[in-house]
Amino acid sequence: MQQPLPSKKPLRKSVSPFVWLGILGLVILVAQGAWNVYQKKIESANTLARVQHEIDDMQNRKTVLSAQLERIKSPEGVEEEIRSRFQVSKEGEKVLIITDVNDSDQTSTSSKGFFENAYDKIRSVFGGN
Repeated sequence: MQQPLPSKKPLRKSVSPFVWLGILGLVILVAQGAWNVYQKKIESANTLARVQHEIDDMQNRKTVLSAQLERIKSPEGVEEEIRSRFQVSKEGEKVLIITDVNDSDQTSTSSKGFFENAYDKIRSVFGGN
């Protein structure tokens, strides 16, 4: 005859609340880690776009500076640069200086001394000529 098989304990269909809390805690930790990685990805993408823009600006600036350097390498370019920066003229060239009308009035009053100017202002306050 056959011996009866040892009886198995019936499976519990419910899991302890502590196990559920542990699983929930792990899910929260994994979700928080995934969120942090996502935030870093967005930050890195923004930084990459900004740096790419700066690189493009620097390359454009390099192109402009290289063109200016090539222009200055010739004698005509050197002369043009000196004339534009220092307002110089060649021998035999005539220079026309245009001044504002108010500038001439200021130069005439500056020919007087400090005390003469002060005396004129005081006299004008009290009705003098």
